Amino acid sequence: MWIHQCFLWFPPCSLPGLIVYLASPPWLHKGSSENDSLQTQLSYRCTRVSRMVKKALLVAIKEIKDGSNQGLPQLEFAHRDAQAMYDCLITNHGYRQEDIVLMLDALDTPEDMWPTGSNIMREIQRLVSNPVEGAHYLFYYSGHGIQTPCTDGSEWDGYDEGIIGMDGEYIVDDFLHDGLVVPLNKTKNARLFALFDCCHSETMLDLRRGQYTRFWSGGPGRAFAGLSKSVALLLKCSASANKSKPQLMIDSSTRNQASCLVLSAGDKKRKNSGLIAISLSASRDSQLAFDDVEYGISTTKVFLDVIAQKDITWEELRDSMTERIRRMGERRRLFLPQRSLDTNPDTCAQQPRVSTFDPWTDVNLNIFF
Repeated sequence: MWIHQCFLWFPPCSLPGLIVYLASPPWLHKGSSENDSLQTQLSYRCTRVSRMVKKALLVAIKEIKDGSNQGLPQLEFAHRDAQAMYDCLITNHGYRQEDIVLMLDALDTPEDMWPTGSNIMREIQRLVSNPVEGAHYLFYYSGHGIQTPCTDGSEWDGYDEGIIGMDGEYIVDDFLHDGLVVPLNKTKNARLFALFDCCHSETMLDLRRGQYTRFWSGGPGRAFAGLSKSVALLLKCSASANKSKPQLMIDSSTRNQASCLVLSAGDKKRKNSGLIAISLSASRDSQLAFDDVEYGISTTKVFLDVIAQKDITWEELRDSMTERIRRMGERRRLFLPQRSLDTNPDTCAQQPRVSTFDPWTDVNLNIFF
């Protein structure tokens, strides 16, 4: 009889619950009625297991194919690195094949999946369409990055950063921000990680702009503007004794850059949407990103080598990558004319950077994606 009842309570589609029930039949629960025993089994043994939703879009462009190629060199490791990212996500980070889109400028890639500017934007929209609460989203780009004059006055240095499609079409930071960040900001506890293995990439997602933060970053000319606005906001916030004291944080560890942030505790509560978005860049906005052709090293390869370590934080990830890329830059100097180095001492400078959507994101937390 109990076998018949267990099939009533646990249909074939609930095999885990059936197995648990068969392992502990009703007659072992003396002192309670048969019906109560079944109800107890249902209440604490029949649980629903859900899989975390993880989706990724990987874009790799080896060569600009617009006819002029804009004088940009081929990137020998772009396809190799994208495939390595693909394998890493599936093998080590719980992604499923059907949840990863890989776009390559390769002949064996279907034409509608070639990474042209319009195709990339289409796949970005698909990536974040119908976002799921608590889901993880990843965007990866290996290719060429550019700076182009900003026409709306939203950039302190007067330049938008952007990526380049295989057809030479630019996708500037404003569109990347609006395409990736804005939709996920409407979803509770979503997580976004973006890795840009390209030049001029620190603010490629414009994570500092918008109503949720007041964050300034830039060169010496922008430092005074940021600091002066910070002081003005401090004075405004301190006008009322009843208001919480504002916080002022200046990132003095970055040379030729001022990062000023002024937000009150009330702002923190009001502006924190639950979205955690982190962007890791191969370089600062003013820098180029290089590959070490002789040793087969790229920013992506360094990234994959570093995350193979267990329990690494975002800050440790950035610092480890910076040190390895610094050594790569020292080797590069050996092959450059001294005249070039004398003219521009920072020719070989390349510093990976971490940018966050929420200014209170703790970069000492373990990495996620």
